[in-house]
Amino acid sequence: MAFTQIIVPCAGIQPFESDSSAANPAPLLSHWQEFERTELHSESLCMPYEMAYARALELPSDEGEIPWAAFESNALRQPCAWIHPCHLDVGMTDMVMQPVQQLMLTAAESRELLSIIAPLAAQDGITLAFHSSDRWLATGEAFANLECASLSRVQGRSINEWLPDAGEFPQQTKLARLQAEVQMLLYTHPINEARAARRLPAVNSFWIDGAGSLDALPSPSGTIKLETRLQDAADNPSLYASAWGSLLSEWAQQASQAMAQGDEFGITLCGDKNAITWFAAQPNWKHKISSLLGRKPAQNLREML
Repeated sequence: MAFTQIIVPCAGIQPFESDSSAANPAPLLSHWQEFERTELHSESLCMPYEMAYARALELPSDEGEIPWAAFESNALRQPCAWIHPCHLDVGMTDMVMQPVQQLMLTAAESRELLSIIAPLAAQDGITLAFHSSDRWLATGEAFANLECASLSRVQGRSINEWLPDAGEFPQQTKLARLQAEVQMLLYTHPINEARAARRLPAVNSFWIDGAGSLDALPSPSGTIKLETRLQDAADNPSLYASAWGSLLSEWAQQASQAMAQGDEFGITLCGDKNAITWFAAQPNWKHKISSLLGRKPAQNLREML
């Protein structure tokens, strides 16, 4: 029996009572079986979709301890993390991180920044390597047993409450010092002067997430996919509704095919607080147990996410 699960971030941004019934998931989900619910809160160290995705992949999934960098880069048997260049709006009492997509950082700029910061990081036993314009792979013992909040959770918010506690994680003292050195180095750097001339935010700091290590890559029992079309269209209501319509049509067809073949097909819809998984195939023993828990119908989906 084949098994497919699709994880869908940003599924609860827009009211589902849309003028277009094609963008309303309730009719489809009313025929499906709720299987699992992941319930977090606004102060959780990761987003629901991240925890649901990690669990589906059979990765370690405790808050703040999902080793995304090791998994996504295949960097095994060594502590590592993602480092994201970012812009912090610095106030009198706090620092607020702008959404990183607003940086519009080019690969050339990112590589230049990396060449500036890497020597500082090396002094603390941290090796940096370019991965993409918006994140670098960092390796070093500083990222072993380091609990950190995900970038998705912190963007648009004050970072003060999300920084690791140096009392619990002693390596945070070294990482905070490196962050302060980078902020001073970049304050008047020519790369930011050039960005200012293009009316782009300065890169004045970085954020660490996805820390940890893996001895081997997981082998999930089925096909797991992260579906980002809703997330990509989140800032445009028209595109967001259109993405819903396309996805629902695809899922209905895929579910029909799966059931005809005796396979399992499920989707996990994720909001800011919760992630809920439904399956379209005939319920197995896991589904039957879940059905006894008195879940709310899909019509309440907006409130549930």
